[in-house]
Amino acid sequence: MAGVNTQNLDAALDDPQLARDGFDATSFRALLARYQRGELVESRPLEGSLDPLRPGDVQPLPRESTPDYEVCRARGEQAFRQGQVAALVVA
Repeated sequence: MAGVNTQNLDAALDDPQLARDGFDATSFRALLARYQRGELVESRPLEGSLDPLRPGDVQPLPRESTPDYEVCRARGEQAFRQGQVAALVVA
C-alpha cells in the first residue's frame, strides 16, 4: 500500500459510523498487515462460469426479530465460519 496515508486511514477506520454498521477495524487492520507482509495469496480460479443475476436471485432480508430473520442470520454466520462467503465489487 505504497503511497497510502496510514494516519488518515487509521482515522477513517475508527469512524463510529463504520463500527455502528458492524465493521471490525481491528480485524481489518490485522488482515491489512498480513497483506502488507505478503502472507495472503490469491485464491484458486473459479471453476465454471459466472452468470448475471436473474430476477428473484436476491431476496430481501426478513425483518429483524422475526423467526425467518434468525434462520437467515444463523445460516449466514455458519457460512462465514466455514469460509463460504465471498464478495465481488465491480465498479
